[in-house]
Amino acid sequence: MLKIDEAVRSVAGQSVQWIGREIDIPIGVETQNPSETGIDRILNVAAAFEQMSKACIVVDAGTAVTVDCCNDNGDFLGGAIAPGVSMMVDALAEKTAGIGRVSFSTPSGAVGDSTASAVSQGVYHRHSRIGPRSGGELRVAAWPVAGDHRHGRGCEAIVRGVGTDPRDRARI
Repeated sequence: MLKIDEAVRSVAGQSVQWIGREIDIPIGVETQNPSETGIDRILNVAAAFEQMSKACIVVDAGTAVTVDCCNDNGDFLGGAIAPGVSMMVDALAEKTAGIGRVSFSTPSGAVGDSTASAVSQGVYHRHSRIGPRSGGELRVAAWPVAGDHRHGRGCEAIVRGVGTDPRDRARI
């Protein structure tokens, strides 16, 4: 028995019901190795599909940034995983010479005029095409995809709030 199972049983007197073991996964998972696909990613897409009832792309920006999609049947097709803001800032501090730990802040101006502001510029602009440019923190957002993807593996969308520039298209 896992430690979390023991803790829940001792505190709540209930057993844990695990999604994927005791509770069925609510959508199909069409990845090469479904058992290796993160349940958090699958459930984000399942929740978006439940709300939208069509193919969609879901962005979850936390420790990592995940961009995942489903087809019009709600089947999880896969996606992309990239380092989140904190992970990128930490990696620059740990893996480079001369860049210490910096606090990320939304940059102003076109270029960073200090190491800290240059890091903020780089991290901000690296992530700015993932979701709407609202100035706030993006946690989970979902957008419908363009076209009919009931039978294909690909998802393509123009992310709302980014514009119509062809470079703003996300292909997964």
